[in-house]
Amino acid sequence: MEDWSKDILESLANKEVTQDKELYNSKFFQDHLKYRPIYNFIGDIIAAKFKPKSVIDWGCGCGFLLERLYGHGIENILGIEGSSDVIPIWQSELATGIADHLVIADVTKPIEDVGVYELAICMEVAEHIMESKVGMLVSQICKSSSGLVWWTAAQPGQGGTGHITLKPTQYWTDLFKEFDFEVDWEKTYEIKQIMLQNHAIALAYPWYRDNLVILRKNVL
Repeated sequence: MEDWSKDILESLANKEVTQDKELYNSKFFQDHLKYRPIYNFIGDIIAAKFKPKSVIDWGCGCGFLLERLYGHGIENILGIEGSSDVIPIWQSELATGIADHLVIADVTKPIEDVGVYELAICMEVAEHIMESKVGMLVSQICKSSSGLVWWTAAQPGQGGTGHITLKPTQYWTDLFKEFDFEVDWEKTYEIKQIMLQNHAIALAYPWYRDNLVILRKNVL
């Protein structure tokens, strides 16, 4: 079992304010291996509650969430990650074939031909990006979704490595409105309640729950 109290204290103490690409090195991703059970849990929720036939993950990190969804039979997946230092983990930790669905690209710049997916995911990524560039990220997320977005981003006061844009949820939901995506509060609260069943999320890594909003595209 993980030492949750140690993780909480480190998170509160870590107030990095620079965006140094060297932060997102092999050690950074090795430290994220402990999150695999959480991504498995979230993947199970997504598969059960939304049953998407296709998923894109913006800032997919180690790829654990997409691996779980693939295991649920969702074969049309794409993961985009900014640091090539994660590739050895893709090769050593993921099930055979998953890495073929993952690419290295800068999510703050236009990425062509990613396609459109039923569900677009972006978890704890935006806080690592300069505020002047977060609009591009949100724009691309919205363009890649046919109707559903799973979003979390660190809020003011949340510690973490390389956090430089900490904004309240309202900031992000207002930005999504510009692209015709509105929060589905009923579904958001339903998922948050389910997340309380996971002790790791409830006690040690609450940002996966606290920062969550489910957004749906307005259909005219």
